[in-house]
Amino acid sequence: MREMKDSGVKWVGEIPSSWKVYKVKQIADSNNDVLPENYEEEQEIDYIEIGSVTYEHGVRTTEKMKFGNAPSRARRIVHNGDTIISTVRTYLKAIAYINDSLADKIVSTGFSVVTPHKDVVAKFLYYALSTHSFISNVEAHSVGISYPAINNTNLMDLKIVLPMQREQIQIASYLDAKCSKIDEIIEKQQAIIEKLKEYKFSIITEAVTKGINPDVELKDSTIDMCEQIPVHWSISQNRYLFSLRDEKNYKPLEEVRLLSLYTDLGVFPHGEQEERGNKAVKAEGYKVVYENDIVVNIILAWMGAIGRSAYDGVTSPAYDIYKPNENVCSRYYHYLYRTKWSYVKI
Repeated sequence: MREMKDSGVKWVGEIPSSWKVYKVKQIADSNNDVLPENYEEEQEIDYIEIGSVTYEHGVRTTEKMKFGNAPSRARRIVHNGDTIISTVRTYLKAIAYINDSLADKIVSTGFSVVTPHKDVVAKFLYYALSTHSFISNVEAHSVGISYPAINNTNLMDLKIVLPMQREQIQIASYLDAKCSKIDEIIEKQQAIIEKLKEYKFSIITEAVTKGINPDVELKDSTIDMCEQIPVHWSISQNRYLFSLRDEKNYKPLEEVRLLSLYTDLGVFPHGEQEERGNKAVKAEGYKVVYENDIVVNIILAWMGAIGRSAYDGVTSPAYDIYKPNENVCSRYYHYLYRTKWSYVKI
């Protein structure tokens, strides 16, 4: 059995006895290469923005542009073997390895560009920085509620474990092979998932625009959503179906159910789904929601942030709440409003 020892780092636990614990800054440098102040504005750059990097896929896209048209944060140069990790909006977990195809591109100053020392295997360092424990530690040391961030100095002071170089190479090679196979499986499954999503949307759209009786007689429609509708259906404006509810909550957070609106799921109590964003610290002034109300994110409605609540509770004052009029079935309109056609038109 391999001899183990206490790493001395709470989130790491035990490690092989031959491994050592270092601060990142002891085994890597950061942000060494930046564009000069007098860089020509007509010079073209290939830019990597925070939003184009994800934990799962690394760098998804880059954007070519003239330096003069680039954001002021487009300053840092990356090289083969670097790891970039976001120091702003750290909840996004944006991290990526820079290979040959991404070398010499320009990244946002919202990234820390970590360059391993000569005796550190670049790919091993990337995997070490990608661990759930390290990313969680980055988030734990971030400051700010709506826009959490960690400064580069604090990030480089965080600790990771490091084996001898030969073992680093072995581990990196092992993970390259294993992760590549897993990524292939994920890609295949994702394709299946996307097809099922499209099938689901087609079923919903067909049901909310033509009903579930395939033999029903149809008539021409006067709306863009569909060319025809069942002959016994009518067309109405939303204002005749729902009325705006603007009831404010005055109870403390502990006495109410805080509701969140998820674009892909609808309305759920905060915390029942995967945590996204930050929970409110108070609920006074929030809007009251009753079961069967329609909740609308007025900023993100265009992408489907709208849905029926199955709960009584309170939600952000940034949302609009609509009370169904008599004989209006909110469950039907939940599906109708979340069809692709409908929320593009909102």
